[in-house]
Amino acid sequence: MTAPTATLDLNALAQQHSARLLARIRRYLPDLDEAKDVLQDVWLQVLRKRDSFRGTGSAEGWTLAIARNACLMELRAPHRNHQTRSVALLRHNRWYGAGEHQDAPDMQAMRSDLRRDIWQALSELPVRQRKVVVLRLLEGRSTADTARELGCTPAAVKSYLHRAVRRLRVSLAHWRPAFVH
Repeated sequence: MTAPTATLDLNALAQQHSARLLARIRRYLPDLDEAKDVLQDVWLQVLRKRDSFRGTGSAEGWTLAIARNACLMELRAPHRNHQTRSVALLRHNRWYGAGEHQDAPDMQAMRSDLRRDIWQALSELPVRQRKVVVLRLLEGRSTADTARELGCTPAAVKSYLHRAVRRLRVSLAHWRPAFVH
């Protein structure tokens, strides 16, 4: 016998969390129209998967996980190139500023190369380490939330993050002189 399915009030959930979900999606997909399309897809997935929600966690957390997975799937889509994915994942990075279009062409080229190298370094991380980097550093989730999401201990999250950052530092060491003043 399976556990009873928790009841989800989808209308209330959508009204209460759509704005926050859209903001979260735009961290991955800065184009507003594209982000709104993914938001609609997320609500369709929530509707289709509502019977799998058991009520053991919050409905908001469950919906955020669906949204994150939808964004990652969109970023992996074959119609996207590495530069598009890099820009989307790194748009809050300090090396990607709002005034980039005003920079000299050599600075734009350097940023483009940096994005490509960061994306490559992230893609070479083991899956667990990459997930921890996405959850902790890109999404800003807490260690405890990340541990719950990945089904591991907070100590394991810290260990994965430490190893991932160490690997990223090695992979991207050739960029350090460009940003040290």
